[in-house]
Amino acid sequence: MDPLSITASLIAIIQLTSTLLEYLNSVKDAPKGRAQCAIEASNLYNLLTVLRYRMEESSSNEPWFNALKALGIHHGPLDQYRHALEQILEKTSGSSSARKLGSSLLWPFKKEDVKDLLVRIERLKTVISIALEMDHFKLSQAIKADMRTIQDGTEGIKVDTETIRKALPVLENKLDRIRDTHQGDRLSEISEWISSANFGPQHADFITGKQDGTGVWFLESPAFVAWLQGSSETLFCPGIPGAGKTMIAAITVDHLLRTMQSDSIGVAFVYCNYKNDVDLTATGFLASILKQLLSSQTAIPDQITGMYHRHRDRGTDPTLEDISTALLSVLDMYSRTYIVIDALDECPENKGARTQLIKIIRMLQAKANVCSMFTSRFLPDIQSEFASVLTLEITANDSDVQRFLEGQIHRLPKCIQRDEEMQTLVKTRIAKAVDGM
Repeated sequence: MDPLSITASLIAIIQLTSTLLEYLNSVKDAPKGRAQCAIEASNLYNLLTVLRYRMEESSSNEPWFNALKALGIHHGPLDQYRHALEQILEKTSGSSSARKLGSSLLWPFKKEDVKDLLVRIERLKTVISIALEMDHFKLSQAIKADMRTIQDGTEGIKVDTETIRKALPVLENKLDRIRDTHQGDRLSEISEWISSANFGPQHADFITGKQDGTGVWFLESPAFVAWLQGSSETLFCPGIPGAGKTMIAAITVDHLLRTMQSDSIGVAFVYCNYKNDVDLTATGFLASILKQLLSSQTAIPDQITGMYHRHRDRGTDPTLEDISTALLSVLDMYSRTYIVIDALDECPENKGARTQLIKIIRMLQAKANVCSMFTSRFLPDIQSEFASVLTLEITANDSDVQRFLEGQIHRLPKCIQRDEEMQTLVKTRIAKAVDGM
Protein backbone atom coordinates (compact mmCIF):
# COMPACT_ATOMS: atom_id res chain seq x y z
CA MET A 1 0.00 0.00 0.00
CA ASP A 2 1.42 3.43 -0.97
CA PRO A 3 1.89 6.20 1.64
CA LEU A 4 -1.12 8.15 0.41
CA SER A 5 -3.38 5.11 0.75
CA ILE A 6 -2.42 4.35 4.35
CA THR A 7 -2.78 8.04 5.22
CA ALA A 8 -6.19 8.18 3.53
CA SER A 9 -7.31 5.11 5.47
CA LEU A 10 -6.22 6.72 8.73
CA ILE A 11 -8.07 9.95 7.94
CA ALA A 12 -11.25 8.03 7.04
CA ILE A 13 -11.13 6.07 10.30
CA ILE A 14 -10.43 9.22 12.31
CA GLN A 15 -13.52 10.82 10.78
CA LEU A 16 -15.66 7.74 11.50
CA THR A 17 -14.39 7.65 15.08
CA SER A 18 -15.22 11.33 15.43
CA THR A 19 -18.78 10.65 14.20
CA LEU A 20 -19.11 7.83 16.72
CA LEU A 21 -17.88 10.08 19.53
CA GLU A 22 -20.38 12.75 18.57
CA TYR A 23 -23.18 10.22 18.79
CA LEU A 24 -21.95 8.72 22.07
CA ASN A 25 -21.79 12.17 23.65
CA SER A 26 -25.30 13.06 22.47
CA VAL A 27 -27.27 9.92 23.32
CA LYS A 28 -29.50 10.05 26.40
CA ASP A 29 -30.53 7.43 28.94
CA ALA A 30 -27.89 4.98 27.72
CA PRO A 31 -26.45 2.18 29.87
CA LYS A 32 -23.00 2.28 31.41
CA GLY A 33 -21.53 0.80 28.26
CA ARG A 34 -21.94 4.14 26.50
CA ALA A 35 -19.49 5.92 28.77
CA GLN A 36 -16.90 3.17 28.42
CA CYS A 37 -17.27 3.21 24.63
CA ALA A 38 -16.91 7.00 24.59
CA ILE A 39 -13.73 6.91 26.71
CA GLU A 40 -12.07 4.15 24.69
CA ALA A 41 -13.09 5.68 21.37
CA SER A 42 -11.71 9.04 22.50
CA ASN A 43 -8.39 7.45 23.49
CA LEU A 44 -8.19 5.69 20.13
CA TYR A 45 -9.06 8.92 18.33
CA ASN A 46 -6.12 10.66 20.00
CA LEU A 47 -3.74 7.82 19.14
CA LEU A 48 -4.88 7.76 15.52
CA THR A 49 -4.44 11.53 15.24
CA VAL A 50 -0.90 11.35 16.63
CA LEU A 51 -0.08 8.47 14.26
CA ARG A 52 -1.40 10.43 11.31
CA TYR A 53 0.90 13.39 11.95
CA ARG A 54 3.84 11.11 12.79
CA MET A 55 3.41 9.45 9.39
CA GLU A 56 3.21 12.77 7.58
CA GLU A 57 6.51 13.77 9.17
CA SER A 58 8.26 10.47 8.37
CA SER A 59 9.95 9.23 5.22
CA SER A 60 8.28 6.43 3.32
CA ASN A 61 11.67 4.72 2.99
CA GLU A 62 12.07 4.14 6.70
CA PRO A 63 11.70 0.50 7.91
CA TRP A 64 9.13 1.67 10.44
CA PHE A 65 6.98 3.16 7.70
CA ASN A 66 7.19 -0.01 5.62
CA ALA A 67 6.02 -2.06 8.60
CA LEU A 68 3.22 0.44 9.13
CA LYS A 69 1.85 -0.24 5.64
CA ALA A 70 0.67 -3.65 6.84
CA LEU A 71 -1.92 -1.85 8.95
CA GLY A 72 -3.82 -0.88 5.83
CA ILE A 73 -3.92 -4.20 3.95
CA HIS A 74 -7.25 -5.75 2.99
CA HIS A 75 -8.88 -7.29 6.08
CA GLY A 76 -6.05 -5.84 8.15
CA PRO A 77 -6.49 -4.04 11.50
CA LEU A 78 -7.59 -0.70 10.00
CA ASP A 79 -9.90 -2.35 7.48
CA GLN A 80 -11.54 -4.51 10.15
CA TYR A 81 -12.02 -1.56 12.50
CA ARG A 82 -13.43 0.62 9.71
CA HIS A 83 -15.91 -2.10 8.76
CA ALA A 84 -17.00 -2.47 12.39
CA LEU A 85 -17.43 1.30 12.74
CA GLU A 86 -19.58 1.47 9.61
CA GLN A 87 -21.86 -1.27 10.94
CA ILE A 88 -22.15 0.50 14.29
CA LEU A 89 -22.91 3.85 12.68
CA GLU A 90 -25.60 2.28 10.49
CA LYS A 91 -27.59 1.66 13.65
CA THR A 92 -27.34 5.34 14.52
CA SER A 93 -28.43 6.51 11.07
CA GLY A 94 -31.58 8.04 12.51
CA SER A 95 -29.65 10.30 14.85
CA SER A 96 -29.44 13.25 12.45
CA SER A 97 -33.18 13.24 11.86
CA ALA A 98 -33.87 12.90 15.55
CA ARG A 99 -31.55 15.78 16.35
CA LYS A 100 -33.27 18.00 13.78
CA LEU A 101 -36.62 17.20 15.32
CA GLY A 102 -35.33 17.93 18.79
CA SER A 103 -35.87 14.36 19.94
CA SER A 104 -33.60 12.51 22.33
CA LEU A 105 -31.32 9.97 20.71
CA LEU A 106 -31.99 6.38 21.70
CA TRP A 107 -29.41 3.71 22.50
CA PRO A 108 -29.83 1.00 19.82
CA PHE A 109 -27.01 -1.33 20.85
CA LYS A 110 -27.07 -4.67 22.61
CA LYS A 111 -24.45 -5.75 25.13
CA GLU A 112 -22.85 -7.92 22.45
CA ASP A 113 -22.46 -4.89 20.15
CA VAL A 114 -20.73 -2.89 22.87
CA LYS A 115 -18.46 -5.77 23.82
CA ASP A 116 -17.41 -6.36 20.21
CA LEU A 117 -16.69 -2.67 19.65
CA LEU A 118 -14.59 -2.43 22.81
CA VAL A 119 -12.57 -5.49 21.80
CA ARG A 120 -11.87 -4.02 18.37
CA ILE A 121 -10.92 -0.64 19.83
CA GLU A 122 -8.57 -2.24 22.33
CA ARG A 123 -6.87 -4.34 19.66
CA LEU A 124 -6.33 -1.34 17.40
CA LYS A 125 -5.12 0.79 20.33
CA THR A 126 -2.49 -1.84 21.09
CA VAL A 127 -1.25 -1.87 17.50
CA ILE A 128 -1.26 1.94 17.22
CA SER A 129 0.59 2.32 20.53
CA ILE A 130 3.32 -0.02 19.30
CA ALA A 131 3.46 1.87 16.00
CA LEU A 132 4.06 5.10 17.85
CA GLU A 133 7.07 3.52 19.60
CA MET A 134 8.75 3.53 16.16
CA ASP A 135 9.79 -0.13 16.63
CA HIS A 136 9.19 -1.66 13.22
CA PHE A 137 9.96 -5.25 14.31
CA LYS A 138 7.65 -5.11 17.28
CA LEU A 139 5.01 -3.46 15.10
CA SER A 140 5.24 -6.22 12.49
CA GLN A 141 4.81 -8.86 15.18
CA ALA A 142 1.81 -7.03 16.65
CA ILE A 143 0.13 -6.74 13.24
CA LYS A 144 0.71 -10.44 12.57
CA ALA A 145 -0.78 -11.32 15.95
CA ASP A 146 -3.81 -9.16 15.23
CA MET A 147 -4.25 -10.81 11.83
CA ARG A 148 -4.10 -14.25 13.45
CA THR A 149 -6.84 -13.18 15.84
CA ILE A 150 -8.94 -12.08 12.89
CA GLN A 151 -8.25 -15.35 11.07
CA ASP A 152 -9.16 -17.38 14.15
CA GLY A 153 -12.44 -15.51 14.31
CA THR A 154 -13.01 -16.17 10.63
CA GLU A 155 -12.33 -19.87 11.13
CA GLY A 156 -14.86 -19.87 13.94
CA ILE A 157 -17.40 -18.32 11.62
CA LYS A 158 -16.58 -20.96 9.00
CA VAL A 159 -17.11 -23.72 11.55
CA ASP A 160 -20.45 -22.21 12.60
CA THR A 161 -21.45 -21.82 8.97
CA GLU A 162 -20.52 -25.42 8.23
CA THR A 163 -22.53 -26.60 11.23
CA ILE A 164 -25.53 -24.65 10.02
CA ARG A 165 -25.04 -25.93 6.47
CA LYS A 166 -25.01 -29.54 7.69
CA ALA A 167 -28.08 -28.96 9.84
CA LEU A 168 -30.10 -27.34 7.05
CA PRO A 169 -31.06 -30.60 5.24
CA VAL A 170 -32.33 -32.06 8.51
CA LEU A 171 -34.33 -28.92 9.26
CA GLU A 172 -35.66 -28.78 5.72
CA ASN A 173 -36.65 -32.43 5.93
CA LYS A 174 -38.52 -31.83 9.18
CA LEU A 175 -40.23 -28.79 7.71
CA ASP A 176 -41.22 -30.82 4.65
CA ARG A 177 -42.71 -33.53 6.88
CA ILE A 178 -44.64 -30.95 8.89
CA ARG A 179 -45.83 -29.29 5.69
CA ASP A 180 -46.80 -32.65 4.15
CA THR A 181 -48.66 -33.67 7.30
CA HIS A 182 -50.52 -30.38 7.38
CA GLN A 183 -51.30 -30.63 3.67
CA GLY A 184 -52.45 -34.24 4.11
CA ASP A 185 -54.73 -33.29 6.99
CA ARG A 186 -56.10 -30.39 4.99
CA LEU A 187 -56.67 -32.65 1.98
CA SER A 188 -58.52 -35.22 4.10
CA GLU A 189 -60.65 -32.52 5.70
CA ILE A 190 -61.72 -31.02 2.38
CA SER A 191 -62.20 -34.44 0.74
CA GLU A 192 -64.55 -35.60 3.51
CA TRP A 193 -66.44 -32.32 3.28
CA ILE A 194 -66.91 -32.81 -0.46
CA SER A 195 -68.39 -36.29 -0.06
CA SER A 196 -68.92 -38.80 2.72
CA ALA A 197 -69.46 -41.62 0.22
CA ASN A 198 -66.86 -44.37 0.26
CA PHE A 199 -67.17 -47.09 -2.37
CA GLY A 200 -63.85 -48.66 -1.36
CA PRO A 201 -65.19 -51.28 1.09
CA GLN A 202 -67.91 -52.34 -1.35
CA HIS A 203 -65.36 -52.66 -4.14
CA ALA A 204 -63.09 -54.72 -1.89
CA ASP A 205 -65.96 -57.12 -1.13
CA PHE A 206 -66.59 -57.67 -4.83
CA ILE A 207 -62.93 -58.36 -5.60
CA THR A 208 -62.49 -60.63 -2.59
CA GLY A 209 -65.41 -62.78 -3.73
CA LYS A 210 -64.25 -63.33 -7.31
CA GLN A 211 -62.39 -66.39 -8.54
CA ASP A 212 -58.97 -66.06 -10.13
CA GLY A 213 -59.22 -65.60 -13.87
CA THR A 214 -62.77 -64.28 -13.80
CA GLY A 215 -63.38 -61.51 -16.33
CA VAL A 216 -60.22 -62.13 -18.34
CA TRP A 217 -62.35 -62.45 -21.48
CA PHE A 218 -63.62 -58.91 -20.88
CA LEU A 219 -60.19 -57.38 -20.18
CA GLU A 220 -58.76 -59.01 -23.31
CA SER A 221 -61.64 -58.07 -25.59
CA PRO A 222 -60.80 -55.69 -28.48
CA ALA A 223 -63.47 -53.23 -27.33
CA PHE A 224 -62.06 -52.93 -23.81
CA VAL A 225 -58.47 -52.67 -25.07
CA ALA A 226 -59.50 -49.89 -27.47
CA TRP A 227 -61.20 -48.02 -24.63
CA LEU A 228 -58.25 -48.54 -22.30
CA GLN A 229 -55.86 -47.14 -24.89
CA GLY A 230 -58.05 -44.09 -25.39
CA SER A 231 -59.25 -44.92 -28.90
CA SER A 232 -62.80 -44.56 -27.63
CA GLU A 233 -63.64 -42.25 -24.75
CA THR A 234 -66.83 -44.08 -23.75
CA LEU A 235 -67.52 -47.81 -23.30
CA PHE A 236 -71.12 -48.87 -22.73
CA CYS A 237 -71.58 -52.33 -21.21
CA PRO A 238 -75.22 -53.43 -21.02
CA GLY A 239 -76.39 -56.80 -19.73
CA ILE A 240 -79.41 -58.62 -18.40
CA PRO A 241 -79.94 -58.98 -14.64
CA GLY A 242 -77.58 -61.58 -13.16
CA ALA A 243 -75.12 -61.44 -16.07
CA GLY A 244 -72.33 -60.23 -13.77
CA LYS A 245 -72.25 -56.54 -14.70
CA THR A 246 -71.17 -55.38 -11.26
CA MET A 247 -68.45 -58.03 -11.05
CA ILE A 248 -67.12 -56.95 -14.46
CA ALA A 249 -67.19 -53.33 -13.29
CA ALA A 250 -65.26 -54.29 -10.14
CA ILE A 251 -62.74 -56.29 -12.18
CA THR A 252 -62.28 -53.29 -14.47
CA VAL A 253 -61.72 -50.94 -11.52
CA ASP A 254 -59.25 -53.37 -9.95
CA HIS A 255 -57.38 -53.64 -13.24
CA LEU A 256 -57.22 -49.85 -13.59
CA LEU A 257 -56.04 -49.35 -10.01
CA ARG A 258 -53.31 -51.96 -10.37
CA THR A 259 -52.04 -51.21 -13.86
CA MET A 260 -53.00 -47.66 -14.79
CA GLN A 261 -53.37 -45.41 -11.76
CA SER A 262 -50.41 -43.10 -11.14
CA ASP A 263 -49.62 -39.49 -10.33
CA SER A 264 -50.65 -38.56 -13.86
CA ILE A 265 -53.48 -41.04 -14.46
CA GLY A 266 -56.58 -40.85 -12.31
CA VAL A 267 -59.12 -43.57 -11.53
CA ALA A 268 -62.55 -43.08 -9.96
CA PHE A 269 -65.58 -45.35 -9.70
CA VAL A 270 -69.18 -45.34 -8.55
CA TYR A 271 -71.53 -48.21 -7.72
CA CYS A 272 -75.04 -46.85 -8.26
CA ASN A 273 -76.65 -49.45 -6.04
CA TYR A 274 -79.94 -48.13 -4.70
CA LYS A 275 -79.20 -50.00 -1.47
CA ASN A 276 -76.10 -47.89 -0.85
CA ASP A 277 -76.36 -45.28 1.85
CA VAL A 278 -75.15 -42.50 -0.43
CA ASP A 279 -76.53 -39.38 -2.05
CA LEU A 280 -78.29 -40.85 -5.10
CA THR A 281 -78.15 -37.62 -7.11
CA ALA A 282 -75.90 -36.45 -9.91
CA THR A 283 -74.28 -34.04 -7.46
CA GLY A 284 -73.69 -36.84 -4.96
CA PHE A 285 -72.14 -39.23 -7.48
CA LEU A 286 -69.96 -36.53 -9.06
CA ALA A 287 -68.87 -35.34 -5.61
CA SER A 288 -67.70 -38.87 -4.86
CA ILE A 289 -65.71 -38.92 -8.11
CA LEU A 290 -64.19 -35.54 -7.21
CA LYS A 291 -63.26 -36.81 -3.75
CA GLN A 292 -61.49 -39.87 -5.16
CA LEU A 293 -59.51 -37.92 -7.74
CA LEU A 294 -58.57 -35.20 -5.25
CA SER A 295 -57.48 -37.71 -2.60
CA SER A 296 -54.90 -39.15 -5.00
CA GLN A 297 -53.20 -35.77 -5.33
CA THR A 298 -50.89 -33.91 -2.94
CA ALA A 299 -51.91 -30.39 -3.93
CA ILE A 300 -55.34 -28.80 -3.63
CA PRO A 301 -56.44 -26.59 -6.55
CA ASP A 302 -57.38 -23.03 -5.61
CA GLN A 303 -60.79 -23.61 -7.19
CA ILE A 304 -61.58 -26.30 -4.61
CA THR A 305 -60.13 -24.39 -1.66
CA GLY A 306 -62.24 -21.39 -2.61
CA MET A 307 -65.37 -23.54 -2.93
CA TYR A 308 -64.69 -25.12 0.47
CA HIS A 309 -64.28 -21.83 2.31
CA ARG A 310 -67.19 -20.18 0.53
CA HIS A 311 -69.71 -22.87 1.42
CA ARG A 312 -68.30 -23.77 4.82
CA ASP A 313 -68.52 -20.17 6.00
CA ARG A 314 -72.12 -19.95 4.81
CA GLY A 315 -73.11 -23.40 6.01
CA THR A 316 -74.26 -24.37 2.51
CA ASP A 317 -73.58 -27.36 0.24
CA PRO A 318 -71.84 -27.10 -3.13
CA THR A 319 -74.10 -27.07 -6.16
CA LEU A 320 -73.88 -29.32 -9.20
CA GLU A 321 -72.17 -26.47 -11.03
CA ASP A 322 -69.65 -26.06 -8.19
CA ILE A 323 -68.78 -29.75 -8.25
CA SER A 324 -68.51 -29.80 -12.05
CA THR A 325 -66.17 -26.80 -12.08
CA ALA A 326 -64.09 -28.29 -9.27
CA LEU A 327 -63.87 -31.58 -11.16
CA LEU A 328 -62.41 -29.79 -14.17
CA SER A 329 -59.71 -28.22 -11.98
CA VAL A 330 -58.70 -31.66 -10.69
CA LEU A 331 -58.86 -33.32 -14.10
CA ASP A 332 -56.33 -30.75 -15.29
CA MET A 333 -53.87 -32.36 -12.87
CA TYR A 334 -54.05 -35.68 -14.75
CA SER A 335 -53.01 -36.54 -18.28
CA ARG A 336 -55.87 -39.05 -18.45
CA THR A 337 -58.67 -40.11 -16.11
CA TYR A 338 -60.74 -43.29 -16.09
CA ILE A 339 -64.24 -43.16 -14.59
CA VAL A 340 -66.26 -46.36 -14.12
CA ILE A 341 -69.97 -46.10 -13.27
CA ASP A 342 -71.74 -49.34 -12.47
CA ALA A 343 -75.51 -49.92 -12.56
CA LEU A 344 -76.42 -46.67 -14.26
CA ASP A 345 -79.98 -47.99 -14.43
CA GLU A 346 -80.17 -47.77 -10.62
CA CYS A 347 -79.35 -44.07 -10.68
CA PRO A 348 -82.76 -42.44 -10.02
CA GLU A 349 -84.32 -40.67 -12.96
CA ASN A 350 -87.32 -39.21 -11.17
CA LYS A 351 -85.41 -35.96 -10.57
CA GLY A 352 -83.26 -36.17 -13.68
CA ALA A 353 -80.19 -37.45 -11.79
CA ARG A 354 -79.26 -40.01 -14.44
CA THR A 355 -79.57 -37.55 -17.33
CA GLN A 356 -77.57 -34.93 -15.42
CA LEU A 357 -74.84 -37.44 -14.59
CA ILE A 358 -74.44 -38.48 -18.23
CA LYS A 359 -74.51 -34.84 -19.36
CA ILE A 360 -71.80 -33.75 -16.92
CA ILE A 361 -69.56 -36.72 -17.76
CA ARG A 362 -69.80 -35.80 -21.44
CA MET A 363 -69.03 -32.17 -20.64
CA LEU A 364 -65.93 -33.28 -18.75
CA GLN A 365 -64.88 -35.46 -21.68
CA ALA A 366 -65.19 -32.48 -24.01
CA LYS A 367 -62.80 -30.44 -21.86
CA ALA A 368 -60.42 -33.06 -20.45
CA ASN A 369 -58.99 -36.47 -21.31
CA VAL A 370 -61.64 -38.62 -19.63
CA CYS A 371 -62.45 -42.25 -20.49
CA SER A 372 -65.78 -43.36 -19.03
CA MET A 373 -67.34 -46.81 -18.75
CA PHE A 374 -70.97 -47.49 -17.86
CA THR A 375 -72.74 -50.75 -17.03
CA SER A 376 -76.51 -50.98 -17.11
CA ARG A 377 -79.50 -53.19 -17.73
CA PHE A 378 -81.14 -52.94 -21.12
CA LEU A 379 -83.36 -49.90 -20.68
CA PRO A 380 -84.55 -48.09 -23.82
CA ASP A 381 -83.82 -44.56 -22.61
CA ILE A 382 -80.31 -45.52 -21.51
CA GLN A 383 -79.62 -47.47 -24.70
CA SER A 384 -80.63 -44.46 -26.76
CA GLU A 385 -78.17 -42.28 -24.83
CA PHE A 386 -75.31 -44.62 -25.80
CA ALA A 387 -76.49 -45.68 -29.24
CA SER A 388 -73.46 -44.21 -30.99
CA VAL A 389 -70.67 -45.22 -28.58
CA LEU A 390 -68.49 -48.32 -28.30
CA THR A 391 -70.61 -51.11 -26.79
CA LEU A 392 -69.61 -54.43 -25.24
CA GLU A 393 -72.42 -56.61 -23.90
CA ILE A 394 -71.81 -58.41 -20.64
CA THR A 395 -72.97 -62.02 -20.59
CA ALA A 396 -72.47 -64.97 -18.29
CA ASN A 397 -69.22 -66.26 -19.77
CA ASP A 398 -68.81 -70.06 -19.66
CA SER A 399 -65.28 -69.86 -18.28
CA ASP A 400 -66.36 -67.45 -15.55
CA VAL A 401 -69.29 -69.68 -14.61
CA GLN A 402 -67.04 -72.72 -14.39
CA ARG A 403 -64.55 -70.84 -12.20
CA PHE A 404 -67.34 -69.65 -9.95
CA LEU A 405 -68.75 -73.15 -9.56
CA GLU A 406 -65.30 -74.53 -8.79
CA GLY A 407 -65.07 -72.05 -5.97
CA GLN A 408 -68.45 -73.10 -4.58
CA ILE A 409 -67.90 -76.89 -4.45
CA HIS A 410 -67.10 -76.68 -0.75
CA ARG A 411 -70.69 -75.60 -0.13
CA LEU A 412 -72.19 -78.74 -1.66
CA PRO A 413 -73.07 -81.83 0.40
CA LYS A 414 -70.17 -84.10 1.37
CA CYS A 415 -71.40 -86.88 -0.90
CA ILE A 416 -71.05 -84.61 -3.94
CA GLN A 417 -67.68 -83.24 -2.78
CA ARG A 418 -66.34 -86.83 -2.77
CA ASP A 419 -67.77 -87.72 -6.19
CA GLU A 420 -66.03 -86.01 -9.13
CA GLU A 421 -68.59 -87.29 -11.65
CA MET A 422 -71.39 -85.82 -9.60
CA GLN A 423 -69.50 -82.52 -9.36
CA THR A 424 -69.12 -82.42 -13.13
CA LEU A 425 -72.82 -83.13 -13.59
CA VAL A 426 -73.83 -80.38 -11.17
CA LYS A 427 -71.53 -77.83 -12.83
CA THR A 428 -72.76 -78.77 -16.29
CA ARG A 429 -76.41 -78.48 -15.35
CA ILE A 430 -75.93 -75.11 -13.63
CA ALA A 431 -73.83 -73.74 -16.49
CA LYS A 432 -76.52 -74.78 -18.93
CA ALA A 433 -79.19 -73.15 -16.79
CA VAL A 434 -77.40 -69.77 -16.86
CA ASP A 435 -76.51 -69.99 -20.54
CA GLY A 436 -77.65 -66.87 -22.30
CA MET A 437 -78.00 -64.78 -19.16
